[in-house]
Amino acid sequence: MGGVGTGGEGAALEATGVRKLFGGLVVLDGVDMRLEAGRVHQLIGPNGSGKTTLINVISGALRADGGSVRLAGEEITGLPMLEVNRRGLVRTFQTPQSFAMLTARENVLVATGKNRGESYRRAPLRRLWRGDEEGAMRRAGEALSASGLAEKASERSDSLSGGQRKLLELAKARVGGARVILMDEPIAGVNPTLAHRIFGDIRDMAARDGTTFLVIEHRLDISLAYADRVFAMDSGRIVAEGTAEEVMANRRVEEAYLGR
Repeated sequence: MGGVGTGGEGAALEATGVRKLFGGLVVLDGVDMRLEAGRVHQLIGPNGSGKTTLINVISGALRADGGSVRLAGEEITGLPMLEVNRRGLVRTFQTPQSFAMLTARENVLVATGKNRGESYRRAPLRRLWRGDEEGAMRRAGEALSASGLAEKASERSDSLSGGQRKLLELAKARVGGARVILMDEPIAGVNPTLAHRIFGDIRDMAARDGTTFLVIEHRLDISLAYADRVFAMDSGRIVAEGTAEEVMANRRVEEAYLGR
């Protein structure tokens, strides 16, 4: 096996021997990775090392050609992305996926899921679903406030800045009850002040809600300070893992990632 990950029970998410091929090209070569609940994990590596492919396989966007992925001990290998999402694993993208014509509040409300008022038979009987609606509005407001977007709640999402839309992604994940969130470059193109706000929100969700994060990010000067554990990839394998200091001091990482 190509990884250097640790084993054991109780992981929020565990990948074992994950392989992915595109034609004859081996993109993931036996990746082992273990994510601890309520912690922020960062995945680094040069372009083409397999980082995005790995989170696509974990999230169900791509099918693995070998190995297994377990979410809280449950096998999710091969499940479609929607089913993986229903089980509590959310994957966000470098370009935020929001409904442009909806307000920030409406985007978050969509993520709260169905309420009983969406049934044709129950819609006229508001007393049956008013509590669902009020609860959803309350949770949406709390999520927007936690992400610093309370003042933007009534604005259309396409009027928000790139960084604000990434905070909106976190607010949606918060109300959706995500247990594990995979993020692809959440602070790409974001000014430093807002970048720190985004990672502060990530740390808050991990500490307060017990949410587990795996974050791909190239802006190491900002992101590493927020990571509990760092994984480094090269040529489709995990070549180092540990604290930020341990990984950045690793000679293999220096050669592969930093070009030294």
